[in-house]
Amino acid sequence: MADPSGGCDRRIRTWTRPSRPRRRSTRGPPETHETALYLLTLVDIRTLVEAPYNEGFLYGQADVANSEVYAEFRDARQELVDAYGRLGMQVASPNVASDFDARELGEMLMHSVEVVTVIRNAGLTMTPERANRIAAAALRTCDVPNETIATAASAASVLLAEFRHETTTALAEMIL
Repeated sequence: MADPSGGCDRRIRTWTRPSRPRRRSTRGPPETHETALYLLTLVDIRTLVEAPYNEGFLYGQADVANSEVYAEFRDARQELVDAYGRLGMQVASPNVASDFDARELGEMLMHSVEVVTVIRNAGLTMTPERANRIAAAALRTCDVPNETIATAASAASVLLAEFRHETTTALAEMIL
């Protein structure tokens, strides 16, 4: 169904995830791939929480996905899926790596983070505890051991403040 008012196009233009880099950090990439995936997840969660519009899964609807205004968003989203997939495969257990290719794992990880839209739609607050559970769940999806997740969580929490102005796309470019 077309949106004659153009409201959908305006929301897509102002929705901030995924987005292009605003500035690059002077900090190098995290020390481990697990920390990098955890940090990417936290930055992505923060981006979804701070987005002025919460379109949820609207991008998957044919009228939106085929919109010309959506083209830049679609390309940036694919870059983010690819980043999740590459990082996921680098930390995945052999069982996970044999069950999924990088694209499938990237989509799975990205969709797991998009639970933030459900939380927002329910009027709930995204607490640091919830954000950390979502990030840890992403690593568990890859069969990362709990001890390694705890180490990644600790390192990522220190790094998160340094990536305050980074977007998920800028961070993904830096760590891959």
